[in-house]
Amino acid sequence: MPVLGAVFYIMAGVSPQSQLNQFMSRDPIVRMGQISYTLYLWHWPVLCLMSLVHDRGSLAYFASSCAGFTVASVLTYNSVERFFRSWRPQRQSTVFILLSVSLGSSAFLLHKLGSPAVLGRFYLAEVPGDHLGALSGGKLMNGGHGNCECSLPGAGANASSDRACFKYNMDPAILAPDLQDVIYCDARGNDSEARLHECTAPDPNAEHDAMPTLYLFGDSHAGHLVPGLGQAAQGKFHFRWYHRSAKGFEDPAYFVRVRDMLEMQLRPGDVVSVSHAWWVPPLRHGQELHSLVSARHASLLLLGDTWCTEWDVDFNYDFECSPTLFLPQANHKAECNQPRSKVSKVGADVHRTFQQLAEQHKDIYYFEFNEHLCEEATCTPLIPNTELLARIGCHLTAAGSFSLWPYFCNMLSANFLV
Repeated sequence: MPVLGAVFYIMAGVSPQSQLNQFMSRDPIVRMGQISYTLYLWHWPVLCLMSLVHDRGSLAYFASSCAGFTVASVLTYNSVERFFRSWRPQRQSTVFILLSVSLGSSAFLLHKLGSPAVLGRFYLAEVPGDHLGALSGGKLMNGGHGNCECSLPGAGANASSDRACFKYNMDPAILAPDLQDVIYCDARGNDSEARLHECTAPDPNAEHDAMPTLYLFGDSHAGHLVPGLGQAAQGKFHFRWYHRSAKGFEDPAYFVRVRDMLEMQLRPGDVVSVSHAWWVPPLRHGQELHSLVSARHASLLLLGDTWCTEWDVDFNYDFECSPTLFLPQANHKAECNQPRSKVSKVGADVHRTFQQLAEQHKDIYYFEFNEHLCEEATCTPLIPNTELLARIGCHLTAAGSFSLWPYFCNMLSANFLV
């Protein structure tokens, strides 16, 4: 557009009597020339802002963007630019520089706000963070199974019926654990062996009480279960976790460290839980781990996974499915509601294998939590009955993980605390 405008300007000056010159002299065109500088300054931040509200390339995006930077430019020219146009050149230059820097910075920040790379840092949290606080208003309601025995500090647990077990108001600080702890206990690092001893160190009072220990191992999908599973374990188990992102038990060194630690620490009544992405070979080292658990009179708990496919690109549509977020992602809204019959086919072979193992061995248990992330007939990336994201790509958010704690709690109570 600037180049096209320059061509018109040059051509209009060739012959003052030309029709193009007369066209360029009309009042609307002159007005556009007057606001050209502010128009240039405003168009980037407005485009970035509109991309947070509308799908890029849509008619609404184009129309609202044009209207937005045109109105902003006219207001800026009338209220700011006309005022300092009468100043000395040096003072004019200072104002122009300040305007350029401020609006340019705004555009940069807005662009970064919608960047998937930046949002990726919040995998374990709801994005943005204040959406976790929405739970403190009691927006989240979980259906229950039987009697609800879980409780939280400051939470109002209401067990009036099986269908509406939990409706609570609580301090948002309770909702998210220290995410640095979750990240720290990831074996994907140079000091992973030192982390193993620190993250899985037995409780100092473990030998003097009857409370068993719940261990959690696996890949990054295990790490994202920490908020919900850890909350469900409170008061019932000592909870220790140590995961290995991207590999899990596919990393031989990680499995050896886990095995050696369990040989030293595992006690009768303890529970060893394992969680991997469903496409990871589910029985890698499974027989060896089961033999160790059985010999110590402990239990092996196999955990399911979120519904997604290995080739899903993170952020490809999840954010667009959230009514509370407006981020510039690809337009895949048709993917927001998947039939439950279709979702149930994802990882179906692994599901059957885990079910068979649980039926064949009295010390192996299987818990498929994904059914609690779906409505009766459809599945979405949102926590049922809320506007909060349950997952991003194939990982649970902290809100999604935490929403599962009543189900984890009932499962642990029914199988291991009888």
